[in-house]
Formats: sequence, C-alpha cells, structure tokens
Amino acid sequence: MAGGKKNSRLAELPPQRPLTDDREFTPDSSPESRRAHKLLEYLDWLKYILLALILGLFLTDFVFQRNEVVGSSMYPTLVSGDQLWVEKIGPRLHGPSQGEIITFTIHEDAGSQTDEDLVKRVIGLPGQHVEIKGGQVYIDGQLLAEPYLPQGTVTEVTSLMPYTDVTLEADEYYVLGDNRSGSRDSRYFGPIRREQLIGYVWIRVLPLDRFGQVN
Repeated sequence: MAGGKKNSRLAELPPQRPLTDDREFTPDSSPESRRAHKLLEYLDWLKYILLALILGLFLTDFVFQRNEVVGSSMYPTLVSGDQLWVEKIGPRLHGPSQGEIITFTIHEDAGSQTDEDLVKRVIGLPGQHVEIKGGQVYIDGQLLAEPYLPQGTVTEVTSLMPYTDVTLEADEYYVLGDNRSGSRDSRYFGPIRREQLIGYVWIRVLPLDRFGQVN
C-alpha cells in the first residue's frame, strides 16, 4: 500500500447465531405420549398424597392427638362426646401446671383391669402436700381456690379413697376430676408420674357450639 492509507476497517464479524429457535414446536400427540403424560400426573398426585399421610402420621404420633371424652368425670368442663385436640410436645419439655387439664395412662396395677387413658385436672405438683378434708382441697396447708368448679362443689372423701392425704414425690402429680362426686382419680389410685402423661388438652373441636380452648 505504498503511498496509500492503511486500511483501518476491521474485519467483518460473521453473523451471530440466534439465541432462540423460532421454528414452531409441535408436541408429540401420539397415544403413547399422552399415556406417559397422564402417568406423570398420577405420580405427582401420589407423591403429594403420600407426603400428606406421612405428615399426618408424624403429627398424630408426636405433636397432636384427637380424643373423645367418654363419661362425666370432668363435668361440667367436659362432657361425654366432646372431641379434643391434645398437645403431646409439652410433656416431653416440661411438667403440667396446677389447674391444667391433662390426659395420661393409668396402668393395670393402679386399680384398672387394663391400661386406659384418662382425662383429669392437675391439683398437686411435685413436692407439695395435698390434703382433702371438710369437702375442700388443701395444698401445703392452704385452701386451694378452684374457680373452674361450680359454686358449692364438695370434694368427697370415703373409706374407698386411700389417697386423700399425701406428699408428692419429685415426679408425681395429684389429679382430680371436676365432677368430684363422680370421678375415679388420685383419691382412688394415688398420684401419677410424669412418665404416664400423654398430653395437655388444648382445644375442643366438637361439638361446634362448644368449640374453643379448654381451661
């Protein structure tokens, strides 16, 4: 290029390859493809159903339990036929509070023909002295206020109730039914141990006109 100017033009780049293909996509509509698609849909549904079942079993075994009240030992707080949700995590973490309603297992050697689950109210806590006299409950010598009971309720004591004056050990709880004249409770079979606890009554789900938290 004698006497001339240098060619300052850059070499032309090749055309860029398109990033998308604008050719029309035609799905496979063969019978085999449709069957495979349906099968995948069924498998997806099955996956969600199995997941729900596993979650339900986990919640039932470790978190919540549904129980039906049979009998009148907790009347008027609970009546026969009430459906309850019982929370089962609490007993693994801490003991119940005084006045709390719990479910627990009573063993055959405590006066029952077979193991059975009961629902009662916690009256005495570990280390406390519980005494029933004059139709009233005393904790460590002090009259226990029980606002959840109907006015005038008498806590009965008979010769068939050997556990009406007890001092509770480190893991023991004294429980009574709210229907003091119609409840088989710690007056008969003595204190229960924490290992017997199933759960703490949370809410009543049925009947709907009595739905709500139980206390």
